[in-house]
Amino acid sequence: MAQHLEMLFDCGQARRLSSAIPRSTQEGWAPASIAQERLCALQHALPDIPFLNILYALRLTSSFDVAVLERSINEIVRRHEILRTTFDVEEGRHVQVIAPQLTVPLRFEDLHGLPESKMETAGHRLIQEEALHSFDLARGPLMRARLLRLAEREHLLLISLHQSICDGWSLGVLVEELTALYDAFSAGQQTPLAPLPIQYTDFARWQRQWRSYPEIGAQLAYWREQLHDPLPEIKLASARPRGTIDDLRTARREVTLPPRLSEALKRFSQEEGGTLFMALIAAFKTLLHLYVTEEDVRVATLVANRNRPGSEHLIGPLVNTVILRTNLGGDPSPREVMRRVRATALAAFAHQEL
Repeated sequence: MAQHLEMLFDCGQARRLSSAIPRSTQEGWAPASIAQERLCALQHALPDIPFLNILYALRLTSSFDVAVLERSINEIVRRHEILRTTFDVEEGRHVQVIAPQLTVPLRFEDLHGLPESKMETAGHRLIQEEALHSFDLARGPLMRARLLRLAEREHLLLISLHQSICDGWSLGVLVEELTALYDAFSAGQQTPLAPLPIQYTDFARWQRQWRSYPEIGAQLAYWREQLHDPLPEIKLASARPRGTIDDLRTARREVTLPPRLSEALKRFSQEEGGTLFMALIAAFKTLLHLYVTEEDVRVATLVANRNRPGSEHLIGPLVNTVILRTNLGGDPSPREVMRRVRATALAAFAHQEL
């Protein structure tokens, strides 16, 4: 998670835009953001498949006060309207409905007294139960919290959310605020957190009016130029048959690079004025180019999309996907591939709001 957030942070620093998102005086509802509209449509199309759930597990290895932890969680719910949000449909479009108050109970499961084998089985069952929970977008709540006691001084805090109210960056915000609030409440102090300058509903309203902002027009022009040509299909040479277009099965493979290779990649990226992320994308594109006939190699990546002042403190789905389109024609050297990828990445990050 830390590496993922670091990557998103690097992407978000590509350019700081000066214009702030205005605070709205309307309360209780807002249009769904573009991301929320898409996520709600996906969930309604496949209501029985919990593929839009986010499950975050935090291991706690010291003594703590469960009541203070629950109070801290609900202070975050109070601060962030998005955590009190459900969805309705008006005139064929999804809208956010914000509850004025909401209490998220911290359900407690004591597994400490079980034999080790049974405790492991019970723990896996409860984690799976949270991961597979079917959120009701209309009724909510779209956030759950569960605490598993594994030993006298060892607990596992499970926080599950629907992607319509959260993204990877948001988890960092949530954990940071949870730590600050728990420390303050444990010491008998009030919240140390300043009021939020904007809420996610303000972002959604701003986004739905983006055509009126000049800088968004420039971003639209950039992506029209990047994607206007008919994009040829990238066909990978594979011995395995491809799944159908509606096959939602995915796979994830984590690779740990040897320390010497990692250091060499860092030096290489610095020499070329880039980042480690750009060097890894350059290597990945070079690998893809060996398996495809197209010189136009396109890779999608996530960006934080938190350039606007105040957006870095929000919980909510601001993350965006951009296409890094690089031409690898002409048999370029590794350094030339890195230069091309760097130029592509910087341009895409500078236009990441669309």
